[in-house]
Amino acid sequence: MTKYDGYLVHVLPTQRCNLQCEYCYSDAMYTDNGTSNLIDENYIEAVANLINSLSVTVIHLEGGEPLLFEGIYSLIKKIECKEKIFLVTNGYLLNANIAKNLKDCGLKHVIVSIDYASGASAKKKSCIRSLELLKRVGMHTEISVTMLKDNLPEMEALFEVAAENDVDRIRFGEIVRVGAAQKNIITYLTSTDYESIIPNFMKISAKYPSIDSALSLNGNIYDECAETFRKRYDAIFEKRKCNMSETMITIDDVGDIYTCCNLVGKKSFFIGSVYDPWEETLCSENYEKIKNVEWKSCPVGRGYHLNVEGGRCWI
Repeated sequence: MTKYDGYLVHVLPTQRCNLQCEYCYSDAMYTDNGTSNLIDENYIEAVANLINSLSVTVIHLEGGEPLLFEGIYSLIKKIECKEKIFLVTNGYLLNANIAKNLKDCGLKHVIVSIDYASGASAKKKSCIRSLELLKRVGMHTEISVTMLKDNLPEMEALFEVAAENDVDRIRFGEIVRVGAAQKNIITYLTSTDYESIIPNFMKISAKYPSIDSALSLNGNIYDECAETFRKRYDAIFEKRKCNMSETMITIDDVGDIYTCCNLVGKKSFFIGSVYDPWEETLCSENYEKIKNVEWKSCPVGRGYHLNVEGGRCWI
């Protein structure tokens, strides 16, 4: 097959999750029984074949919660460039046996979502415990933090968690207004929060030079000052195209392909299927239209992405 260059690939093998985060970007079907549907070998084979035909920079295995997908080990084994695979998990289901199995499959990188460092909740303890289990088997680990109104004061404490667990990288990203997050406006950051986040991040990250850190803001502020704040950046983003439309693909749990992981299910952003030849997807009418979408027309966060210290748009 022909090789194509530079894709960031998101694979969402399941939309099911064991948690019910009110700010989740997904409308996942929640469950707590730790099981998934029967393994679809055709799906796994088609996804792996497509990825193996592409030149990729990063592969994210997400969800939902990817550890609920019973075929996760098989999928990892079939993907050739294992050094580029990052499993994104909430860490709650991870135990010593699962960590070893992931390592034995060839996985090298795991991103754990941890939003709070304080408190004594079972969820928080399990997530932080997962970092220790992953390190024991020699896995590279990262922390992903969704910034909310109530966890902004915990930024330094989360850096401390990263340092204590020898984490390679910590990334702070903003809530995305899709899925369940649309119903929880109270969690959104305000323009005042924006004014303080960047200098605070720069100050704290300087205390932890051994940890690679990133801050990604997407303009999803929600208050009476939002329009005034956004207008500062109009000149920067005027007429700029969304580069993600040509460098990112997202594969959902039935094999449909979209350009953006936060626009899965939206017909106007559907570009093809893993069961069809990739050449057909590249030439599809919808894909051609999406490649010309301007950032300011982005249906998620109006396409404003302010990146600090290596941060980038994950949309």
